[in-house]
Amino acid sequence: RYPVQDIHRIAAPMVPVDTADWVVFTSQIAVSCFVDWLREHRLDWRSVSGKVLAIGSATSAVLRAVGIQADGVAEQSDQEGVLDLFPQNMSGESVLFPCSERARPMLTDTVTQRGGQVVVLPVYTAVTQQRYTVPLYDGDCVVFTSAGTVAAFFEKHETVPDIVAWVWGERTKQALRGYFSGPIRLVEDMLNKQG
Repeated sequence: RYPVQDIHRIAAPMVPVDTADWVVFTSQIAVSCFVDWLREHRLDWRSVSGKVLAIGSATSAVLRAVGIQADGVAEQSDQEGVLDLFPQNMSGESVLFPCSERARPMLTDTVTQRGGQVVVLPVYTAVTQQRYTVPLYDGDCVVFTSAGTVAAFFEKHETVPDIVAWVWGERTKQALRGYFSGPIRLVEDMLNKQG
């Protein structure tokens, strides 16, 4: 395992967590950093209201590990997957979105278009590792977990041998397509086949 990004928690300001109708987690890291944020503000999960939504089984598992059962788990591993779990009319509803400082605006924009309000709570940032150096060879398996890791990887590797590329989610696959012309495999497809 050779991560190309370092994760840094952000000292996020206090926001109301007891008025949200929905709480959305689009990554495992967001769950962990949000739990730290709750502790920092002397809160716990009991102070959080709303239905909890997660992207994928891994994020859902991290929620379970801290004692929270997700009310909905998006099968598609991106913000679009979570949006499929929301009602089309969100008039008067609010969403708490603990996320990366660089989160895409898709969820916020769509919820707003549907009449809802979003409180974006950036709880972490991802920074490309400067010390990252890993030799790559033909046949090496590389797993990309986000569009950000794709960009960081290719920032560090100007030329890439014939790797075996795996990705989490269609969004990551699209990002990789901009850098890599070889076959790209979806981790979700492999997990679904294994049952």
